[in-house]
Amino acid sequence: MAIRKPQPELQQIACNLAQTHALDSQALQALPGFRNAVAWATTNPSELQSNATAALSHPLSGYSLGVCFAPSARVCWIVMVTY
Repeated sequence: MAIRKPQPELQQIACNLAQTHALDSQALQALPGFRNAVAWATTNPSELQSNATAALSHPLSGYSLGVCFAPSARVCWIVMVTY
């Protein structure tokens, strides 16, 4: 079972994505040792995007999430990395 690893920087990356609609790849690349990164917008954060489901289907040791609500668009932006 994959373990959720705290990665507070993902919250800021998700909020920047909500404001700019562009993933900050430099900030993401500064995170240590992740294998895969997925970002998406959703009105229902309890449902995973297919790319996220695919990333979680591979053997991994952990994952981290950052979520930010964009009130102007009424969506949550989610950034997930796997290790």
